[in-house]
Amino acid sequence: MKAVARSYFVLLVFAFLTVPAFASTDEFRAFWVTGWNPGFLNQSQVETLLGVVGDPNSKGAIREANCNAVIVQVRRRFDVCYPSGVGEPYMGGLSPSTFNALEAMIKAAHDTTGGKKRIEVHCWSVVFKTNKGPVYNQHRDTPTGSLTNFDNYWPTRLDSVNGAENASGAFDPGHPKVLEYLVNAHMDLVNFQTTAGPDGTDGHIDGIHYDYIRFEGNNEGFNPTSVNRYKARYGLVNDPVSSDEQFKQWRRDQVTTFVRQMYARIQKAKPSVKHSGSFITWNPSPVASTRNAFKNTRSYYDVYSDWDSWNEEGIIDMAVPMTYYRQHEHPADYIKWMNFQKDRKFNRHMVVGPGTYLNTFDNAILHLNMTRDQSPAGNYAHGFAGYVYHLPYAGGNWPTFSPTLLSDVTPTWADIPEMPWKTTPTTAHIMGTVTDAHTDAWADHAVVSLTGSVNRSMYVDGTGFYAFIDLPPGTYNVTASKAGYQNALGTINVAVGAVTGNMYEQNLVLTTNTSPSIITHPISQIVHEGTNVIFSVVALGSEPLSYQWQRGGTNLTGAIGTSVTLDNVTTNDGAAFSVVITNAFGIAESDQATLIVLPPQMITGATLLWKLNQDDRLYFSADHKERGLSYNPDTGNLLFIGRAPTTAVHVLDGDNGDDLHTLTITTNVTGGFYPLQMIGVADDGAVYAGNLTLANSTEFRLYRWANDGASTEPTVAFSGDPGLGNNQRWGDTLDVRGKGSDTQVLLASRLGNMVSILTTTNGVDFAANPITVPGVPNGSFGLGVAFGRDNTVWGKTTNEPLRQVSFDLNAGTGAVVRTISSPAIPETVAPIGVNPRLDLLGGISFETPDQLKLFDLAGDIMPPVLAATTFPTAIPNAFFVGSVDFGRDRVYALNPNNGIIALQLNFPTGVAPTITKAEPLSSNSIGLWFNAERRPYIVEASSDLIQWNTVTYDIPQDGYMEFNDSASDAARFYRLVAP
Repeated sequence: MKAVARSYFVLLVFAFLTVPAFASTDEFRAFWVTGWNPGFLNQSQVETLLGVVGDPNSKGAIREANCNAVIVQVRRRFDVCYPSGVGEPYMGGLSPSTFNALEAMIKAAHDTTGGKKRIEVHCWSVVFKTNKGPVYNQHRDTPTGSLTNFDNYWPTRLDSVNGAENASGAFDPGHPKVLEYLVNAHMDLVNFQTTAGPDGTDGHIDGIHYDYIRFEGNNEGFNPTSVNRYKARYGLVNDPVSSDEQFKQWRRDQVTTFVRQMYARIQKAKPSVKHSGSFITWNPSPVASTRNAFKNTRSYYDVYSDWDSWNEEGIIDMAVPMTYYRQHEHPADYIKWMNFQKDRKFNRHMVVGPGTYLNTFDNAILHLNMTRDQSPAGNYAHGFAGYVYHLPYAGGNWPTFSPTLLSDVTPTWADIPEMPWKTTPTTAHIMGTVTDAHTDAWADHAVVSLTGSVNRSMYVDGTGFYAFIDLPPGTYNVTASKAGYQNALGTINVAVGAVTGNMYEQNLVLTTNTSPSIITHPISQIVHEGTNVIFSVVALGSEPLSYQWQRGGTNLTGAIGTSVTLDNVTTNDGAAFSVVITNAFGIAESDQATLIVLPPQMITGATLLWKLNQDDRLYFSADHKERGLSYNPDTGNLLFIGRAPTTAVHVLDGDNGDDLHTLTITTNVTGGFYPLQMIGVADDGAVYAGNLTLANSTEFRLYRWANDGASTEPTVAFSGDPGLGNNQRWGDTLDVRGKGSDTQVLLASRLGNMVSILTTTNGVDFAANPITVPGVPNGSFGLGVAFGRDNTVWGKTTNEPLRQVSFDLNAGTGAVVRTISSPAIPETVAPIGVNPRLDLLGGISFETPDQLKLFDLAGDIMPPVLAATTFPTAIPNAFFVGSVDFGRDRVYALNPNNGIIALQLNFPTGVAPTITKAEPLSSNSIGLWFNAERRPYIVEASSDLIQWNTVTYDIPQDGYMEFNDSASDAARFYRLVAP
């Protein structure tokens, strides 16, 4: 932030009135607060800055001075003071080290107890400088400069592609992966949410504010990938030199693309958030309030930060130029820059940022008051932001400065000026991404043209993104063009007030003049009679493409689309299916897909057993506070974890959902982001529940209750890192199988490509066995995980296919052995449960409304849907979380905010099972072998073949069942009953 102004002009002296006239009763009044100095590094500092929450008499330094905003440095050098969703570490100096300072500041700033004024929180981020910290070290692979497979070398370089790196390890925005990362990191901040304000809903940031939104020298910008993109754009062979005017503009454009994309994405996601930045001034100061005058300033020609054009385009809401000048050295430059700023606001806000820290006490007050002066052209600024809170004038501090600030600058309160383009807009916007149909890659160098009420055009950025801001309502045609491709077209009817942020999205796909080529061939399927079968194909090529499906080489009448559906198939429908695709440039024929139709499946559907609505129980909430759910095969009870009003493990009757009791939670259940999150039950009725721990946070803890009795107390079964040094987030998923010393507990990393299986030798204490699964995207198992048959697990998250992974506990490795993509298992499915004995999968599909869907995994390439039912209510589940578990002939699902569903599986009448062998195994333990279908059975026992009693109700595994029979009769007889 600190940017000392330099000048070589003669000293000029001006006289000013002590208190200038106000241009408006509303005024933005803020001070920057750094993350390097006292200000918000602990709770006490936050309360000094912004007051104590809930105490009407504790206003804090900012309110006491009648200031209405703070610009707080929450992201210093890729280190932060809040839990980062992209894994950026906490900054040093916080106390405690993971102190969520942003949350604390929002709560204090938005506290209006007793009439306290609301303070806006603008989140200051240093955009490109890394200080060569952890994130920098993650992106320093050997550079290749490839434009088809982007490398992982992100720093900018000086003078040439082989030059030295920037001293502070700054990343280069000309690398598309840098741009993608920076947008994700800053949108994570935009979407930050806590509870604050009178009703708890005012927990968002008010603005995002950029610093060092520029290169640091005119010889930077030589990241190899960026340079190769530049050469490809202009058809060049040789690398550019820094003084090349075209390459200068290229570097300006790379900075601008980040600003533009952020503005558009904020409008799309959270349009109330204000978009601003602290921009450099420096000498020479502008000689006039014109575009040409700005081009002769160092911001434009030296460090490639074209913030004047950002104002004009409307891709920032508020400019806060750092007008840092010493009054006793450069008074004229201070005035020139302020006049320029006041005259070139365009349709946005301009706030003057005086460097009070450079000035004496009196001159600091003077500079703040001068921000209100009228420019010679008759224009005013919208307020001031003083640099800096911990050093408000040279050698001073806030307690000695604020009384005069209050008396001479801010004697009365002023509200922040309204931004009419946000509160009462009259224009709308269009954004989108252009991709290559053949590779799905970003279509770098494509030009997007807009025709309609206004006509505009621009190059897409390195991520294929474009945005047109402030468009009058009307119909617009959007055209993407690129050499060697057919134009991609879209039409949008733009209105004000119809979509969030008035931001319309039009993505475009470019195709070349080519003959058809098949990207995804139809897939062979094995299904049961009565199933509806869909064969589909994905092809590329110049449009229009024509399709003709064939069965055994013979055309199917009317089957002329990208897919063909066969309804209610029978065994006679088995055949080889293919499709012929043609266009004006050629023909392509797909591989044959074989359809095998099996006899009817064992499960005919499911019947609703019972359900609980979100309003049925006081411990249900509409705030995602119910997470884990599991069936106890020993008692038939259903257990789930809720946090409303306090954390509890509720035990319900699995037959009807009635409340039974809660488990005992002792003081040793502690730690984690949540102390209890997910739950599972072993085959012997032992209950296991874990906490939620974030990356770089507290240790993961697993607790064990010997049974689900109300008085049973938990023990700590595991405490530590399930990844054994691979820092991950744990606790979003959990599954349990086995019993006693054979018990296994399955966990999955929320953000990585790892699972961990906890094992035990004594049935009480567990050790971690991390399993890495190469070749899958991070987070693929983050929302749903379950044990499969043998040494396999299933994993799922939204927007990813279902994967089955075979694992080797000793080697710590896993490999994907089966992938089931949409539409067979929709991408909207996340939480899952699996019954390996019945080859069933239950999943919560987040639709409108959400549904519990049941799939048959038995040998099917495209598993059929056996049943689907909606949840009792349709409150959005924003985090896509929940739990699914099977119990005997039932499946249970918990969808936070929307209650619990219990379904009973339906089985057709089948062939009577035949017992082939019964054998005592150990004390009271019996093994039973038989020929039977995949379904639950009741095992009945008798000593006289007259009186029969039920001894177990379970599902056989591969024709075998094991159970306890405590009868001491000399002879025992057994039979199977299909309920």
